Amino acid sequence: VYLPLYEAKMMHQFDHRFATYTENGDTRDLTAEEKRDPGTVPMPRYWVAEEEVRERLVKRRRDGGVEWQWDNPWLIAFRRVARSTDERTGIFTLMPVLPSGDSVFLMFPQIASAIQAFALIANLNSYVLDYVIRQKVAGVNMNFFLVEQFPVLPLGGYTSAVLAFVSERVLELIYSSSDHSPVSSEVDGEREPFHWDEERRFWLR
Repeated sequence: VYLPLYEAKMMHQFDHRFATYTENGDTRDLTAEEKRDPGTVPMPRYWVAEEEVRERLVKRRRDGGVEWQWDNPWLIAFRRVARSTDERTGIFTLMPVLPSGDSVFLMFPQIASAIQAFALIANLNSYVLDYVIRQKVAGVNMNFFLVEQFPVLPLGGYTSAVLAFVSERVLELIYSSSDHSPVSSEVDGEREPFHWDEERRFWLR
């Protein structure tokens, strides 16, 4: 089994189906009509063996034992190339467990549930934080030493009501594709993906 190798241009905020490769090797944005089909996924340029991806999400000791392993059915990803002159500088999303190239950085936060991941993603994509990111990023690379300085709200500061308010909206924003069904099952049980509606997504964001 081979998995699609993700590149930064293929993702955007709350959207891991932003762009796709064409048959001639160019890229284009997926249309809203295509995204209304929950089975539509981007076509990558490269593919990676699934067992290689799984092994990269494990840290082993010298004796071969597992010291750390990522068991969640999702990854938090962000674009490494980020310019303060773009519409948005910080571009974070929740994506399925798929390989990524060096233009996509991954975060492995120590959080207990997908709901907490939703809150983190909402915080990272907020306009308030984006203003701060614009002051921090002087060039075109948003490296980890910069990300570690961002004033992200601690998850312990969310009340249960606020956490529910945020998570309901983030779930709808990310779960428009069938490949995010494991995340939905963890949070909201078995249900169909949400309908892709550009205007509604604007207000949810």
